[in-house]
Amino acid sequence: MYLGIDLGTSEVKALVIDENNEIVATHSAPLTIQRPHPHWSEQSPQAWWEATEYLMSTLREKCGHHWQAIKAIGLSGQMHGAVLLDEKGEAIRPAILWNDTRSAQECAELEEIAPELHQVAGTWRCLDLPPPNCYGYGAMSRSTLRAFPPFYCRKTICVSK
Repeated sequence: MYLGIDLGTSEVKALVIDENNEIVATHSAPLTIQRPHPHWSEQSPQAWWEATEYLMSTLREKCGHHWQAIKAIGLSGQMHGAVLLDEKGEAIRPAILWNDTRSAQECAELEEIAPELHQVAGTWRCLDLPPPNCYGYGAMSRSTLRAFPPFYCRKTICVSK
């Protein structure tokens, strides 16, 4: 038995498969994207955790005795978001998601100043979308943080990637 968990932007999905790749159980839990201002896209890391806990409880019930036979867990999740963590490792605000576009102006400025940067850096363009489209990716998410109140900077000891 194997357990797979996928933390996506719109939901957390999980499934249990057997040694023959047959699905034993599957379930999902929806997530809400918060858009408090135009161009913002955020989620609560706590909601990710709660959805995952719910899925594990539900799958455990669905699997019955098979649950104890799980040999490995595979994880995947949304990328390029930023989670600000305090000294306890707890999120101090909603995560900035990959599709947050509040840094579009900075992306355009970077594209103009250094059009080759995406080739050197490798990941700030998303697929084949026209520039600027680095938006919520790592460095641009962090540059967005400069506009936040100093309170966040003082409390943050780590920005996840």
